[in-house]
Amino acid sequence: MKKQLIILLLLVSFTSLVFSQSKDKKLQKAIELCKQEKYFKSQELLNKTTAKNKPDNQEINLLIYNAHKLRRYDDLEFWAGVNIREGAAHSSDYYLFWNILARNNKIELASQFFDSYQERRNTEPDIYIDDPIENYKLIRDSLMNINEGKFEVENAFFNTSGDEVSPRDSHGKIYFQQTENINGKFEIKYFSFENLYLNKKSKINTVKNAEFGDFGFCFTEHPRRIFFTEKLKYDKESKQISRKIQQGTFLENNINTTKGTSFNSADYKCKQPFISEDGKYLFFISDMKGGFGGDDLYVSLWDNDRNNWGIPNNLGPEINSEWDESSPYFKNGVLYFSSYGKGGLGGMDIFKTSWDGIHSFEKIHNLGYPFNSPADDIGIHFIDDKTALISSDREGGKGRFDIYFIKAIEQED
Repeated sequence: MKKQLIILLLLVSFTSLVFSQSKDKKLQKAIELCKQEKYFKSQELLNKTTAKNKPDNQEINLLIYNAHKLRRYDDLEFWAGVNIREGAAHSSDYYLFWNILARNNKIELASQFFDSYQERRNTEPDIYIDDPIENYKLIRDSLMNINEGKFEVENAFFNTSGDEVSPRDSHGKIYFQQTENINGKFEIKYFSFENLYLNKKSKINTVKNAEFGDFGFCFTEHPRRIFFTEKLKYDKESKQISRKIQQGTFLENNINTTKGTSFNSADYKCKQPFISEDGKYLFFISDMKGGFGGDDLYVSLWDNDRNNWGIPNNLGPEINSEWDESSPYFKNGVLYFSSYGKGGLGGMDIFKTSWDGIHSFEKIHNLGYPFNSPADDIGIHFIDDKTALISSDREGGKGRFDIYFIKAIEQED
């Protein structure tokens, strides 16, 4: 698939965000601000430019990307619609517009554009994904009702007007990440696990030395370590902000002695690490070259002989799409992840698949509601076999991304 078309999907990394040369200095400045992740300033500059003149394809692309990053979904719908009317009628454009309409609960219109997407993708040999969806309204009804009466959902007491993401439990405590500003620094907070079952609100504490550049972290027990994402400063030579996976000792809720993984690079991002329970597999997200588009899921196997992580392997088209994947979580031989490109209820949905570490992945399954919604649903974590936590920016929350407890309801015989 051509890079210019992948750009229209929003969720590609800036390593593939390539615009043609333009004499317009304001547009070039807006692009530069975007690469520095200063999306508000970039969008503000573009709004002034497009208020006077009809936007060209480059400007529309950037308006779409910024609107997504700023989570301005009405603006996103508007500019994606403009792109459909003004741009080339490629299946990618229609998938993007369908997803936004689904997220904004415009079901009839979303269904129409999904049909258009299906028609076009069948004629395009460069489409990697194999969607299980044939009729959006039918699959939506199925996913909304698949777990009816089985679970109850509770918005966590510690949510704020900002973002709460990446829930984890360890050593009798619930940990999560929190940030007040979009694209801000993430801190790790925690509270007593006991109070969760006593249905009591707990004092929220903060982990020391823990300001991360992206969400997603995990613990190992022997030795007690933490893996997380470090955000680096804007590099003028590579013209991007890179992210690297770091690991450090984690003692008495304090992070010390950090070092990077062997596959980190300034040329691409590595983020959202998750270690398997046996410590053999490190799953993570990256936009390194050779992927299927956007952010892909990778795994690295621990090499005992080298005492280091091995060369990362892309998990392939069964897992990855030409859009973004996110939030790997591996437990009891089951890989959970979120994807923008595998269909579903809209936004990012949470999927699962079985994997034994040797053979190919089994067919993925959408978890359905209440784990998924028309919004972005990410970062699943199981406390036990009856209680899961997720992060979602669905309607009815206290802030942007909230953490939700999803508890299985006891079924009568």
